Amino acid sequence: MTASGAVIVSFNPGAGGCPPQSSCFITLVDGQQVGPISLTAPTEDNGTPCAPNLSNGAAFISALCNNGHEVDQTGIDEPGGLPVQIFTGPDPIADFFADGTLLDLNSSGDFVYEVAGFKVGQPFEDYEAIDLTSDVPEPASLFLLGTGLLGGFGAMRRRFF
Repeated sequence: MTASGAVIVSFNPGAGGCPPQSSCFITLVDGQQVGPISLTAPTEDNGTPCAPNLSNGAAFISALCNNGHEVDQTGIDEPGGLPVQIFTGPDPIADFFADGTLLDLNSSGDFVYEVAGFKVGQPFEDYEAIDLTSDVPEPASLFLLGTGLLGGFGAMRRRFF
């Protein structure tokens, strides 16, 4: 996965038009291939393994952290720890996301996960969860804050003069 949220898929040599003795890569955005097959991997932003800050002390199977975001795989509430469940924050009950296996987490909080088929022999499916929250306030909020501060300063000025 790249920092912008594009997903990188690698092929085995000789598969899907990839030359023998070479690994090939395709880039997907919203599930659609962007650009040609490449012999060099794009720069990836996959997060690093970490120990998540779980509020109730639950055990995790694995976790990825990246730029203040964390996603973990936990096997809670199931005998034997199955199925593996994905959580997107420090509370492993409130932050449940899906059953599946975590693959990558980029610095924007987007992550890729895999879900097994429900029938024997059915293939795995990969999904991408895109973080739509924004840390940057929109212009209307900044305007409202600014006019409120100006009004407050005006009232204080009248009171003191």
